[in-house]
Amino acid sequence: MDAVGGEPEETREGKVFEVFLKMYADDVDLLTVVFLCRREVASLREIARHVGMSHKNLATHLDRLVSKGVVELTYEKPNLKLYRLASKASVIKPLLVHLNP
Repeated sequence: MDAVGGEPEETREGKVFEVFLKMYADDVDLLTVVFLCRREVASLREIARHVGMSHKNLATHLDRLVSKGVVELTYEKPNLKLYRLASKASVIKPLLVHLNP
């Protein structure tokens, strides 16, 4: 127990983290990253269905996440692109995998 707030520090931090993430729950980038935290690999179309936008519009978001090093393009053919969470971004996986934005 924390002497100041009456609840464990971990619980309070967890609540703050959840509130922060809920503020961004409609953000396509966050929804994409959370989805990829739960999957080893996902196609552009699978991610687009999950976040609720066309695959053409989502491609712009994924390109930005790839350029930032958060997501990796693992396979590319004319009609198929597969993405995964980048290894350097895997530190956020334990924090986001159970999130339900």
